[in-house]
Amino acid sequence: MEFKIKDITDSEKEIEIIYTQSELEPYFEKAYREYQKKIELPGFRKGKAPIDMIKKIYGEGIEYESLEKIANDSFQKTAEEQNINFIGTPALVDMDYKKGESVTFKIKYEITPNFELKNYKGLEFEKLVHEVTEEEVQDEIDRILFYNAEREDVQSTDGEQYIVHFDVQELDENGTPLIGRVAKDQSIYLADKHIYKEFKDALMNCSVGDMRNIKLPQHENRPQLNYQLQIKKIEKIKLPELNDEFIKKITQQKTTSVEEFTQKLRNDIEDYWEDKSRNKLLNAIKEKIVSMHEFSVPNVIIDNILNSFLDELKERYPNRKLPQNFDIEKFRQQQYELAKFQAKWLLIREKIIQAENLQVEDSDIEKFVNEGVAQTGIDRDRLFEYYKNSPELKDNILSQKVNQILLSQNKINEIVTDKEI
Repeated sequence: MEFKIKDITDSEKEIEIIYTQSELEPYFEKAYREYQKKIELPGFRKGKAPIDMIKKIYGEGIEYESLEKIANDSFQKTAEEQNINFIGTPALVDMDYKKGESVTFKIKYEITPNFELKNYKGLEFEKLVHEVTEEEVQDEIDRILFYNAEREDVQSTDGEQYIVHFDVQELDENGTPLIGRVAKDQSIYLADKHIYKEFKDALMNCSVGDMRNIKLPQHENRPQLNYQLQIKKIEKIKLPELNDEFIKKITQQKTTSVEEFTQKLRNDIEDYWEDKSRNKLLNAIKEKIVSMHEFSVPNVIIDNILNSFLDELKERYPNRKLPQNFDIEKFRQQQYELAKFQAKWLLIREKIIQAENLQVEDSDIEKFVNEGVAQTGIDRDRLFEYYKNSPELKDNILSQKVNQILLSQNKINEIVTDKEI
């Protein structure tokens, strides 16, 4: 057997394997014997037909059928002998069989590309730091009061503390209803700061059964829009009083005063913005590092990531079934660049893990065990063994360690803002 390997890219290879006829004969003989056990010929019991007769009648078909197995076996053997660490499933892309002479197999396979890790430390980045305002805290308090409010069905509105339910029909510029442009069972809370002024003005003094026409003026790239609303239901909102008793009730006695609750709320909002800022910064760092590396990414890794995207999407639908008209191929095309980026980062991340000699220690796992015991009450030793054998947890811990290096070993300039990040 002879072979030669051709580089297609730094992650994709093609191996050409050549067998002479004499080298093929043992494989063919074995195939004939296997076939002999299954075949019945007139005048012979099952499994007793002469090999020569089987060769004469079925020989060519048996040989061609066995060639694919020979290709697979020979590739596996060569890969083991030559230390070829392929990933995914090799593909037989060509087979040239000259009966009585030789066969040539061409097999494509992918490997993890070998590339030089560029500098991932000492880079400079900006981190937006959101400064929480009193208005943000008050908005969150207002939201909590709203969701704990009492509701009463009424016939009309005379202020802001109402929810108006309606059907909305889009109209053309002449006031004619547009076919198919109806939205049923819509609702608006009139005290919501984010609703269009035109909707709020039209509904501040309305009654069940009223029809209200609304014009949203042209804005930037949006043309003027015309709507007709039919009022179906009105609910009056009675907000609870913000006092210590209310706080004790909604927190189940965990917080006992408005002052304490307000401070915790501010802390939660600050944590939210800090997480968002940190994630945005990490994404910027990773994008910069990925852009510094030029190598081809194995398709098998990209495909696996795309499959994970699809699995995540399926979780949003009943019985994990996508809509009947969902275009999976279009979805994969749309998500391809993101999957390619993530695949590239995974390979770079592995290089960083090796360069930093990062490992998962028992102490790392203990942190998760402590949290798990507190939440579930499961036996500590059982939980530790479970976590210790969890590839997902180990990957998560290593990712956190890499992230910490990226944040601590690069220069981060903080920019304070009260705008959204």
